[in-house]
Amino acid sequence: MTSWLDDLAARQWRAERLLKRCGCPASLRRRILCRHYRRSAPPAVQAQARLFVEFLGEPGHRALSLAAEWLYYRAGMRSAWLGCSSPREVAVADVGAVSETLQDRRGGLVIAALHTGDYLQALTGLGRCLGGQTLHLIRRSRDPARDARAFRRFAAAGIRTESIGHGSGAARAALRILRRGGIVALLYDLPPRWGRSARVRLFGAPARMVVGPVALARAGNARILPVHNGFDRGRRLLVRAGPLLEPGRQPHLLDPVSTTLQQLASFAERGIRRQPEQWHHWHLLPEFFAPGPQALPEPSA
Repeated sequence: MTSWLDDLAARQWRAERLLKRCGCPASLRRRILCRHYRRSAPPAVQAQARLFVEFLGEPGHRALSLAAEWLYYRAGMRSAWLGCSSPREVAVADVGAVSETLQDRRGGLVIAALHTGDYLQALTGLGRCLGGQTLHLIRRSRDPARDARAFRRFAAAGIRTESIGHGSGAARAALRILRRGGIVALLYDLPPRWGRSARVRLFGAPARMVVGPVALARAGNARILPVHNGFDRGRRLLVRAGPLLEPGRQPHLLDPVSTTLQQLASFAERGIRRQPEQWHHWHLLPEFFAPGPQALPEPSA
């Protein structure tokens, strides 16, 4: 059964293909489709615009434009992983320093990805900096066929990958990998329903974020490399890495887990504010600020 987003992704892909045949460059195709979403203002765009007003303080007209772009990027990412559109070019900012970090064999490394842009495609860019090491992914699998397409992209880029699933079994497997000096990649911008959480400040208010990625790194005496990715105005996907965090190697801190988690939350907020239209967890945002499940329903188109 396909979702409304799958249907929208297919329609958007057909429209982009037609515009491309007419000679429209990628940036113009994006503007045309975003203008269409803004003018038609489907419920998904209206709901997203309200979030941009409430949490980012954007004026109404700007919020509506950002919401139209948000819908465009969500459909575009879904189209890519449905196998419709071709992979985007990936560039890694400060690639020399990132490669040095990824190839440092003095301990394990957790790549903590913010769910923006197209994080799996961004990992293919980082994978080229691994120096032949295996990239182990912690992620929940909902669609085996889609996952197979994703892993074929890693293979086509010459990157060795292994999925270790999601949940307590995956955490134990990841801990063994980190203690052997391996590399584990996961999403970290998740609210409490995804596991044990701790308090952070997010968008200027008290919130809670899952503590698992930080606890895992500390137990495995591993470092954390936070990464954010986003599309530029053309077709390129740019990956930016944050400062290297070491929750297990900071004995001077009274609570290194909470301190590191706040550093991750601050990095996430900066990345979201930089390109708010490309964060894919906006519908989960109320859960970060509430004691129980308060996720917004996925809006229909």
